Amino acid sequence: MRKFFPVEELARDQRFEQITMRQAQADPRTVLNAESRNKTNRLTPDRADASDRARGLMHGIFVGEIQALEGA
Repeated sequence: MRKFFPVEELARDQRFEQITMRQAQADPRTVLNAESRNKTNRLTPDRADASDRARGLMHGIFVGEIQALEGA
């Protein structure tokens, strides 16, 4: 069994866009702002960044599932 797959051989369609680390760090949604963050990481609907946090959480779950399927 191969342990490493080149990016071109992964089962991903055209919806996936590969970005550089610089682009990911420049995303304004990832900037740490002490005033806007609560002291807890609990995701609640009344948070100002709830939609972005939920989107990020679901993205992480889906990416993990895709990676698990690719490795299966």
